[in-house]
Amino acid sequence: MYKVFFNRTEFQIIDEQEFMRFNPYYVKLIRISRLPTEETLRSWLKEDREISYVLPVSSVKKTWKEFKSKFRIVVAAGGLVTNDNNELLTIFRNSMWDLPKGKVEEGEELVEAAKREVEEETGVKVDEVIIDLSWKTFHVYILKERIILKKTVWFFMKARSGNMAPQLEEGITEVKWMDKDQIMKVFNQNTYATTINLLDSAALPNYSSM
Repeated sequence: MYKVFFNRTEFQIIDEQEFMRFNPYYVKLIRISRLPTEETLRSWLKEDREISYVLPVSSVKKTWKEFKSKFRIVVAAGGLVTNDNNELLTIFRNSMWDLPKGKVEEGEELVEAAKREVEEETGVKVDEVIIDLSWKTFHVYILKERIILKKTVWFFMKARSGNMAPQLEEGITEVKWMDKDQIMKVFNQNTYATTINLLDSAALPNYSSM
């Protein structure tokens, strides 16, 4: 199954057998019968309400490959970073709460890119990257009239609560360690749908083991 966010619109490509098994959940989504056109994709980016679509298919891999062909692909990497107090490292970027991440440079390994971005954006020194724990998110945006699909690979990391220095030139004005209750309160009020999904699906369920 693949899940892609278009601002507030969510789109899932799912195996049709899984769709049938979990129908009580997926019945809440709007079922579509074919991949959306580029015109439709662009319209999803303009939706001002939360809406979810699901496309059940016989071959998720084949459909995903066809879907990706509609976009220019950008790859990024980021960190789900916790300290000894089991707090998560967060940033306030461009008036939204977020998690540290950034574009992977040419020839750079994903894990090294994730570590570099965390340290550059927050000033926090990463002590450990848990290689076997990672998560992927996908979201779409427009850049210079081109439609972009960004894939972000997230790695679980450990760091000490040392000095923090927000990367102001990247629009980051605050770096903050938050406990689980703070995250649920603050992020639910002011963050991106992609980030909420990441927290709900990966960060918070693995909180005690991070």
